[in-house]
Amino acid sequence: MKRLNSHQIGIDEGFVSLFDHWAQTTVMWDGAGERTVRATVSFDEPFAEPPTVSLSIAVLDADNESYLRLNLRTEDVTTTDFTIAADTWEDTRIARLGMRWTAIGVLVDTDELWDV
Repeated sequence: MKRLNSHQIGIDEGFVSLFDHWAQTTVMWDGAGERTVRATVSFDEPFAEPPTVSLSIAVLDADNESYLRLNLRTEDVTTTDFTIAADTWEDTRIARLGMRWTAIGVLVDTDELWDV
């Protein structure tokens, strides 16, 4: 469990389209074997320390001729941004993948910014 020692807790959220085969050809649809796609997401304002980020699938369009294999994770979470990574492998073909994300963490204490 992560304990937040602040009364200034921030929540940021958003949507990111990782890829869309119909807009452009991607390795997630046309490739085979191990494949990874990454997208960097910036927060609306910086956190005081790296927040906890959770992901959920909002859009998934996959071929039904093979098993759906998908691994989703966050990487390199900092106070200003993070990276979403999506892996697939074998013969899985994914045409579109969109993610919703939520970040919860301690905000920068604006009272500390004042130097009187």
